[in-house]
Order: sequence, then structure tokens, then C-alpha cells
Amino acid sequence: MGSVTAENFGIEKVIVNVLANPNINCLIVCGEESDHFEGQSLISLAENGVSTMAGSRKIIGSDSPLPYLNEIPMTGISRFLREIKVIDLVGNKDTAAIQKAIDSCTAPARSEAHIAIMPEIDENTWKKYEKLVTQNVMSKIKKG
Repeated sequence: MGSVTAENFGIEKVIVNVLANPNINCLIVCGEESDHFEGQSLISLAENGVSTMAGSRKIIGSDSPLPYLNEIPMTGISRFLREIKVIDLVGNKDTAAIQKAIDSCTAPARSEAHIAIMPEIDENTWKKYEKLVTQNVMSKIKKG
């Protein structure tokens, strides 16, 4: 499919694009991880879902600095979690292993596409999360 470059908006775009195509029923998360932990965040989302405390939807168990999925409807996140199988190959770049995972995705097409609209995102959009990021960083410092 492609690469994800942000643990919040990038994952939201993946969710929107996957749900828009009823022929996709499996998502393989592979390749090199970045400092934003996009892959780990996608796996955490699939395994743990989101917490809706304090008015934000935070990916439970994500190690990323901005694990918030607030720009798409919760119905889209719920449907993604219910209908899409996520395969964890984070860090793996072995083409044979990735092909084996692709071959294991044999479920039939989903019943219908789900259309969700993404808002415009620019270089300043992340700033609305600045307070949350500061709180997350401070809590990690206190734990460490």
C-alpha cells in the first residue's frame, strides 16, 4: 500500500483508505520503524483499540508521541478494528516473509466500502495536540 509517516494523521489516512476499498481485508505492517512508532501504534490499535478519556481517542499501548485518532469518526475506527486483520511484521523487510503474509490474507471481500472524510491537514495541525504531547512526555520522564 505505502508508507505511513505520522502516528496520528497517517494512521487515520490508512484507516480511511483501507475502509474505502471493500477488497482489502488485511493490512500487513512491515518495514523499518521510525521515531514516531507508526507500525507499533497500528499494531497497538489492532490489539488494544483506543481510549476515549479526556475527549481524545488515544491508541492504547502506543509508544508514539502523538497516538491520537481524533480526525475520523469513531465508527470508522470501530469498523476497521472489526473488519480488518492486521499482521505484525514491524521491522521485517524480508520479501519472502512479507509474501507469505500476503498469501495468508484469503478472506473474501468485505460487504461494502466505508467512506470517511479526512479534514485538511497542514504543518500546523499537530499543534492542537501540543498540550497532550507535553503531558505524555512529562509522564514518561517521571516513570523513567
